[in-house]
Amino acid sequence: MSKIKKQQVINAKVGDIVTFNRKYIAHEGVVYQVREKSVLVNISKDSQTYLGYENRNTVVSHMNYTILLNHNVVNE
Repeated sequence: MSKIKKQQVINAKVGDIVTFNRKYIAHEGVVYQVREKSVLVNISKDSQTYLGYENRNTVVSHMNYTILLNHNVVNE
């Protein structure tokens, strides 16, 4: 019997810039809240318009984004 290793996910932190895919296009945004299984992200006005969202906030699962820039690097 083989053991399945659970892949460790490095979660974003508030202030991190992340990228994620929606409607076959990559979008970037800034994390403003971290939850147990997802992050809340502030996206650009262009992404908001393209996606047809009423506001510039969206929820992204921890499994569906990549951290582009860590908030610690930005603040140093």
